[in-house]
Amino acid sequence: MDITGCTEMIAEAEVMGAVAMVLGRLGFEDTRIRLNHRDVLFGLIEVAGIDPALETDTLVGIDKLDKIGWEGVEAELAERGVSAAQVAALKPLLAIQGTVEETLGQLGEALASSERGARGVAELRALWSLARGNAAGAIVDIDASLARGLSYYTGPIFEVASPAFSGSLGGGGRYDNLIGMFQKSPVPAVGFSLGLERLIVLMDERGMYPEDLMSGPDVMVAVMNADTAPESVRLAAELRGLGVRVALYPGVQAKMGKQFKYADSVHARFVALIGPDEVASGTVAIKNLATREQVSVPRGEVADRLLGRLETT
Repeated sequence: MDITGCTEMIAEAEVMGAVAMVLGRLGFEDTRIRLNHRDVLFGLIEVAGIDPALETDTLVGIDKLDKIGWEGVEAELAERGVSAAQVAALKPLLAIQGTVEETLGQLGEALASSERGARGVAELRALWSLARGNAAGAIVDIDASLARGLSYYTGPIFEVASPAFSGSLGGGGRYDNLIGMFQKSPVPAVGFSLGLERLIVLMDERGMYPEDLMSGPDVMVAVMNADTAPESVRLAAELRGLGVRVALYPGVQAKMGKQFKYADSVHARFVALIGPDEVASGTVAIKNLATREQVSVPRGEVADRLLGRLETT
């Protein structure tokens, strides 16, 4: 397909691919990305014979479809001045569905008489030709009823849906004029926001958190005193860079007993101590909080020791 003139769709494809990749890595296997275009919606409204002055009101009503159902949308559109005949003409257009190719084909036919609608379908085709090559390709559905009622969207719009959740798990789209409102020139923009709280609820309900995520850090690096605090920070950074989960004690004046209690409270497996003697000898003292045994380890072997690649005692 020739996508000349639609190269800005690369940004949408990248955003959708990133969202799909994140959801996949979190373990979601039943989520879908619902995709539509504002110009497709305006084209459907035009083809249904609705007065252009009622476009915004109609979009607001359509946006409530998931919450109040079609009967509720019909009633709301009637209140906003859309005739029963126009609502009847709009309903089957919004219900167009099938595979991505089938839906695009049906929308292309339905919107052939609408310049704006045809442009929206062309951009969706361009976006699909790009997004099908990344992680989003397997989970995209074209949904002609997706409205996202916020008025600042100017192109493709998308939401993440799950059969286990009644609302969306995130949404976004293109909003070329929004940032430009605060400047003297337009700024093209595409964005997406995941519903973090909703994702956390689903992950918690499904027990999706990996066991090692629920456990504490591998080690808590203690801070012996103010003079050695920079070395403790440096050690913590070194270990994190080597894949060790590290908590750094958040203070420089606490006695060691208090620091060990803190390590227990965060469920650390080990405590790493680095004082003047350890700095001078290039070693780190490692204390196993389960056995209470403590050993001196060459600094270069600390990560392997903590990760179990060397004997721990």
